Amino acid sequence: LRVVIPRFQQLYEEGAAGQSKLTQYTRYLTIALGLLNATTLVSLARSGQLLPNCQLPIIPDDSIVTTILIIITLTAGTGLIMWMGELVTEKGVGNGMSLLIFTSIVSSFPGSLGAIWTSQGPGTFFMVLVIGLLTVAAVVFVEQSQRRVPVQYAKRMIGRRTVGGTSTYIPIKVNMAGVVPVIFASSMLYLPGLISQFNQPQPGEPMAPWVEWINNNLVRGDQPIYMVLYFAMIVFFT
Repeated sequence: LRVVIPRFQQLYEEGAAGQSKLTQYTRYLTIALGLLNATTLVSLARSGQLLPNCQLPIIPDDSIVTTILIIITLTAGTGLIMWMGELVTEKGVGNGMSLLIFTSIVSSFPGSLGAIWTSQGPGTFFMVLVIGLLTVAAVVFVEQSQRRVPVQYAKRMIGRRTVGGTSTYIPIKVNMAGVVPVIFASSMLYLPGLISQFNQPQPGEPMAPWVEWINNNLVRGDQPIYMVLYFAMIVFFT
């Protein structure tokens, strides 16, 4: 967030006090987003739009007490994950949230690769595996790349001696923004689909044109408009 919001960068540069405030702001924002996400999931579950093919009610008791309890439980789970991420970071293992996200993504690899092997055959399986490894290698290469700006120090006379005249460089990362632009872009593109979920028509009613347009162009990642907007947002946030 420091890359996108200058105020957060100022707090980070203020030292321990500023970083403490920044941590508190991040926690509040995380809980707020968790509350919003939990409310959305419960609303979709109550309306039957969360799992359209499910014939049984996801929440049999949709009373206000049960709804509030589910929302609080989901939000508490967000707080628990945030605490676990901070704990991993404090122990020096690495960036806690990044490791948790990485673990969540990697955990789906065996099932996905197994499905590719079963449905597409070993040829496609090994091709996907090679492409994945090359993609990881390219990402690591770009992430670790530096542009070295040369710096030349002028010579100085101190007494009868000549000192200085050395040369060095300033390392500047090629990808200074990291993964923040990708996360922000995907989050922004998630909002139109979320809004359309709240405006789905009842059975027998026609769908609004703008909702249909969002469902056709901004929900799936294989649509041209989605790809163009995704690319443009990544460049913008970078």
